[in-house]
Amino acid sequence: MSRKIKHSKDFKFKAVQKVLRNNLSITAVSDELVL
Repeated sequence: MSRKIKHSKDFKFKAVQKVLRNNLSITAVSDELVL
């Protein structure tokens, strides 16, 4: 049971990292467009 919870936590953490990375790349592109 605890193993399943840990897996879902890792999955959420990876999903958050992915979203953050996408947001960073989007802001980088928009910064370039503004400049």
